[in-house]
Amino acid sequence: MSRATSNQLIENLDNNAKRTTPTGAPAVESDTARIRTIGSFRQDNVAANQSGVALTYQGIDATAPTSAVAPRAGKIVGMSWLLSAAITAGVATIKATVGGTASGDAESLVSTATTAAVVDQSTEISFAEGDKLGVKVTTDGSASPTTSELSVELIVRFDP
Repeated sequence: MSRATSNQLIENLDNNAKRTTPTGAPAVESDTARIRTIGSFRQDNVAANQSGVALTYQGIDATAPTSAVAPRAGKIVGMSWLLSAAITAGVATIKATVGGTASGDAESLVSTATTAAVVDQSTEISFAEGDKLGVKVTTDGSASPTTSELSVELIVRFDP
């Protein structure tokens, strides 16, 4: 049998022993409890010679939005990206945006066999509740193939 008092649970155990357990104590939050991804930001057929072109948010057609509204304040701590085919020539870079302005580290998607990666921002990018978050891509004139699809997710940590 057990009973609860204002801040503790008292349990009657065998041999008339009692165990008291505090209740209402604050929860212990893990280091990753407020980390989420926002996306997917996408571009179909990544073209050569782009300069700071906003990826679309959860769509690839021209009328899709290019940003997500932050539900609460926090920081962009990284990005994960995926290409349907590796870049074999030239360079493409992606950058997170807050309010349409590119911020933080540029992630280079260079001529390698890599088609996916998760990267941390060396400097976290702060945003407020209601800010528009997005991603922009820049490519040089020799970026190839131009038939690759790009998908990016922002890794964010919300403020407590």
